[in-house]
Amino acid sequence: MEICERNACIIRDAYQYLLEKCEGLTAHSLDKYLECPKKDSLNDVFFTVVCFYNDWYRPKKKRLMYDTENGAKISEILRNGNFEYMLDTYTDEPQKLYDDLMNNLNFGAVKEDNYTQRCVKIYVNIICGMSKYLSDFSTPESLYGYFNEARTPREKVKLVHEIVSASKQVHYKYKDRSNREREEGWGFALASNWIKDIGTESFCKPDVHVKRFMRELKFTKSSSEEPVFRDFLQMAEEAHSFDPFVTAFKADRLAYLIGSGDFYDPEDYGKVKYSGSTADFAAGEIKKYGI
Repeated sequence: MEICERNACIIRDAYQYLLEKCEGLTAHSLDKYLECPKKDSLNDVFFTVVCFYNDWYRPKKKRLMYDTENGAKISEILRNGNFEYMLDTYTDEPQKLYDDLMNNLNFGAVKEDNYTQRCVKIYVNIICGMSKYLSDFSTPESLYGYFNEARTPREKVKLVHEIVSASKQVHYKYKDRSNREREEGWGFALASNWIKDIGTESFCKPDVHVKRFMRELKFTKSSSEEPVFRDFLQMAEEAHSFDPFVTAFKADRLAYLIGSGDFYDPEDYGKVKYSGSTADFAAGEIKKYGI
């Protein structure tokens, strides 16, 4: 069996594995997790930036922005991601956005903690920096056209770094342990995840689940984000050449669901009982294909 065919079969097997290991999950429900629609407006593109805190470990660690109340307040402050309002009100006024967030969000007893304030400052960097970046595009189509110019894994790495830099355009800085000033914004994984989640199906988020998926299946020898990202895209491209069903986006979602068991769709949340794991899936695939 050629590598392209084997890779495609492994991703197809991942789909079947989830159906077999999940009580209460239908193929129709699983298919919804694999949909990758493009955004219809720059408002929608920007709102994906606004909501990224759902995937950001810092505030999730202490539930600073993740809860329903604060999420609703952020949407209210930013007018549900109204892009023109953001440009007119906050893009060049990061301190105003910081003050409005700190004055309106409920952080309880940890409001004055350095950790809390640093999370909000990073968030402000990203929101202001990315709104400035997106202002260079007149339509979603022009943005997607630009992103599609990155064709190879290395070109896509370069694009992710461009987004990382954009998220730091407005500078709140901090001093590291060596007393050096550093800018803060998105890291590589969150920047690539944003590109993926706005409907660019040839990207992935090299998080803990994707990295474990790749290592367990011997698709990579690395545990670092960039090499895993490149290897994942290469694997997905090879699989896609054999089976058009497979995209990096779908492979990413399947790897995430197998590794996390996090069926987050409101119709599935708390109802799906998952009994699998990345290690279990990989062991079966290694035996099946002699990897």
